[in-house]
Amino acid sequence: MNRVALAFVLLVIPVLAQNPQGKHPTVDEMLQRGATYEFRNVSAERGGEIVDFLQRRLGQQTVALQWYPAMKTVVIYPFNTDNSDDVEKVIGLLKKYDVAPPPKPEIEFTAYLVVGSLPGQAPAFMASTGPNTTKITMPPISADLQSALTQMKLTLADRTYWLHDTVVTRVTSNADVDGVTGIGLYPYTVSYREVGISPDGKSIRISPFRFGIKPCSGNCSNVGISTDTVIREGQKLVFGKMPTPFGDMFVVLTAKVLEPK
Repeated sequence: MNRVALAFVLLVIPVLAQNPQGKHPTVDEMLQRGATYEFRNVSAERGGEIVDFLQRRLGQQTVALQWYPAMKTVVIYPFNTDNSDDVEKVIGLLKKYDVAPPPKPEIEFTAYLVVGSLPGQAPAFMASTGPNTTKITMPPISADLQSALTQMKLTLADRTYWLHDTVVTRVTSNADVDGVTGIGLYPYTVSYREVGISPDGKSIRISPFRFGIKPCSGNCSNVGISTDTVIREGQKLVFGKMPTPFGDMFVVLTAKVLEPK
């Protein structure tokens, strides 16, 4: 038994001598054979993801990749001094992934501020045109908002609904809009956060959608809504209700995806 084991050891030793394992280049050799690549078309975060992906894909026996995010630069150190193509191959892969992402589509949100008033509660103004005086009432709900109006009437069937104001906002990711309503001159805020389009392109996520309004010209508290939501292009979502001197206000939200410029 011992003779067999000894013979096996004697056979293995020459093989190891002919094929040394784990031989690494010296520091000088690595500096001479190494190279750097600076990302030009992606963010530092994306560059780090690419470097990590390639190092995992290539393993630790071909090259070592050292990442410097502040400079968006990767240093490439080859382990195999007998293969001068390793560094160029890695640089080729880095160039392949160093591509600017496509522009994010712009989304046009329209927030319709609709008020449901009790009889006699809706405001009316008198406008003088020469010797005549004309009574101006609030604009009615347009035909394209009738589906939203049906939803509001399920909550408050005894109201007269009219359009208080319209707020149009174009968003790629985040947007905050401050304004004053055209009727009553009440300050409002509309906010869209973390806006994104689903992979199938059929729905839009807002995390969150916020609307707030100060329904008086003096001292009063803001009223509003804040919610995460998903909306399909062309859909009309109804949020509310918020008390105002003219009646209860609803926000009808629609969205449209615009073609990248």
